[in-house]
Amino acid sequence: MNLLYTLEFPSFAACLDELAQEEGGSACYLLISEGWQACGAYLTNPHHLNKNFSFHTTQIHAIRLIYPEWDHEIWIDLLLDRQGDYFEYQKYKRSVIAGA
Repeated sequence: MNLLYTLEFPSFAACLDELAQEEGGSACYLLISEGWQACGAYLTNPHHLNKNFSFHTTQIHAIRLIYPEWDHEIWIDLLLDRQGDYFEYQKYKRSVIAGA
């Protein structure tokens, strides 16, 4: 996968606002940290994600959104910092293999 860009936001809600602007209402697979145990089990619309979800109280620090075309992913990670916590939002594009 190739990293296209990284953005930083002060809140999960701000990440979801960026996601809505960028991806619209496209459905995606939701992967939740803790070993990615439910990989591909949840197909959702990002508009249905809870903007007030607390990463701190659940001990979840990362989610992945993979689009059904398998051409790109969005990674959202909570990063803990002495100056204050923030969310890292990264967009990755999957490499296409010739002849695949």
